[in-house]
Amino acid sequence: MFKKEVAGRLLDSYLKQVFKDGFFHADPHPGNIFVFEDGKLCFHDFGMMGHLSPEMRENLADWFLAFLDRDIDGVADVYLRIGIVGEEFNRQAFKKNMGDFIEEYYNIPLKEFSLASIMEKSIKIGRAHGISVPSDLLLLGKAFMTVEPIVRELNPDFNLVESMQPYAVTIIKNRLSPSKIAKEGMKFLLDLQRVFREAPKAFEVILHNARESKGELRLKHEKLEDLENHIDRSSNRLAFAIVVASIIIGTSSIAQHHIGPSIWGFSALGIVGYSLAGILGLRLIWAIIKAGRL
Repeated sequence: MFKKEVAGRLLDSYLKQVFKDGFFHADPHPGNIFVFEDGKLCFHDFGMMGHLSPEMRENLADWFLAFLDRDIDGVADVYLRIGIVGEEFNRQAFKKNMGDFIEEYYNIPLKEFSLASIMEKSIKIGRAHGISVPSDLLLLGKAFMTVEPIVRELNPDFNLVESMQPYAVTIIKNRLSPSKIAKEGMKFLLDLQRVFREAPKAFEVILHNARESKGELRLKHEKLEDLENHIDRSSNRLAFAIVVASIIIGTSSIAQHHIGPSIWGFSALGIVGYSLAGILGLRLIWAIIKAGRL
């Protein structure tokens, strides 16, 4: 019983380091882990540590849940977000190889899943297609190759998926929280403001360089009217997107502070705001799809 308790504490501690703290011990071999008589753990020798940004943790959670759902497109898309793709990359061939790999786990019980093995094989497939991954992700795979055998030796019945799922689901829920949406929306608006603020200066520099240049610049344009219409449509869509983002930010703030009447525990104003933003967003997406420029 004591061994199973230590195995559970070790796994929970490590999953917390990875998914919650984003800062993990990258060399957790038995000599670097002390177990006290009361079952408490003590990691030491922090010469090799790994760091995972919030974005990387979200990608790992997406990748893990997509793998559990046998979602080939989801697994491939997340891996491409994480990795660095080379020049000669065949997306269809990559997805086929990744799909063949995922199919190997169709009939394997969840308790027999090995994250270390899955990460190792995924990285090998990625390398075969010219995709490299961040070094911290390689450290994570190496660390799990060390942790998993220790936990299995202490508790042969342990279920890695069962332990990891709550951490992954919590990350996804936090991403969809009103405060997170408001924060991301505000960041988007600030970035947009910076672009508009710096654009005149950038154009001024371009014009100055053009005036000072001794070279000769010749321009030939065709169908300038089409370009003008395209710019006009793009400007309208950008303004529309800003309005939708503003509605989402304002609604998130209202929902977070429970302003106004409530319906089944949810802010009525928040429901109306999110519904309006959803309708406007779908209209914008439909307009883009209809124009054939998604």
